[in-house]
Amino acid sequence: MPITKSRFNPGRRLQRARQAAGLSRQAVASRLNVKPEVIKHLDRWDLSNITDAQSRRLVRKYAIVVDQNPADFEGYVPDEERTTVNKSRLFVLSRTSLNLLIASLLIVLFGFIGWRTFEATARPGLMIDQPVNEQVLSSPLAAVSGRTSERAQVYINGLNVPVSPDGSFHTEVILSRGTNNIQIIAINGFGRQVEVSRLVVYQP
Repeated sequence: MPITKSRFNPGRRLQRARQAAGLSRQAVASRLNVKPEVIKHLDRWDLSNITDAQSRRLVRKYAIVVDQNPADFEGYVPDEERTTVNKSRLFVLSRTSLNLLIASLLIVLFGFIGWRTFEATARPGLMIDQPVNEQVLSSPLAAVSGRTSERAQVYINGLNVPVSPDGSFHTEVILSRGTNNIQIIAINGFGRQVEVSRLVVYQP
């Protein structure tokens, strides 16, 4: 604890009193049942290296051993109660942050589960651009194109058709003379499917 507002240096006063009493740091440390390094910190008034719970008690005992009035040093020792309260507040803050983190992770987890559940229960989208239903063609080849959901598979009249990453597809179907039923099926990764049919008339 730096002394800035007063010329009184509690650590120096303790050190001088100890030296005047002919006591070494080792001797005082033995009486206080601490390591000599602790007495060195007290002589320098470097209380940051001493736990808050020890500092007030050690300063009081040190003063008594070197025949000083402990009350003269009370105002220069950190307030143990205040320090404890601050630590409690930090602990509460840490618990609050931890709870917020856990809540955020749970929201993300349940959101992911909900999304995957929706994907598993929802049918894939399927839009057919061509052919138009009941379209009459003079060519034996009918162009079939459309769009489906990403990662879905498309089957046209039972044959698997390549699907682009954006869900679009295009192929041609060979027609028989007369009315043809073109069946388009889209299946997602969970086995959910949707089916669309188009009637096409081939008249050469």
